Amino acid sequence: ARVHAEGQRIAHELNSRDSKEAVSAFSRYDEDESGTLELPEIRAVLEDLGLFPKTAAEKSAVRRTIVNIARGVLDADSDIEDETDVQDSEIHFAHSLAEVRAHEAVARTIVLTESSLPDLICRVRARLESLRRRAFVDQFRKFD
Repeated sequence: ARVHAEGQRIAHELNSRDSKEAVSAFSRYDEDESGTLELPEIRAVLEDLGLFPKTAAEKSAVRRTIVNIARGVLDADSDIEDETDVQDSEIHFAHSLAEVRAHEAVARTIVLTESSLPDLICRVRARLESLRRRAFVDQFRKFD
């Protein structure tokens, strides 16, 4: 019970931090004062907050998160791509390429309001932390 209460307190603090960052970032990057952030402004916010993806895997994960937010769905644990054997790799590549293009098309049309920005920040932060933690662990497994 004590651990659960501590977890809720930490989650509240993180949500509060994300909300404060979002309000500040929204006012700085809504340059056209439209009341929304378009994709170039969203990218600037993420970069300013240190949440800009660095690797191809991070870019793909952040793109999926943005698309999920636009579609109004929760992120699944889609950081780990499906493993395929060699004979299925061409089909998998074609499917992945089509999926990336579809995500990019959706991402280009995304606009976020001030109220949806904290959710984006929280979800992107969690996604990047998960990926970076996994990459760190994988790096050290090479030495086992």
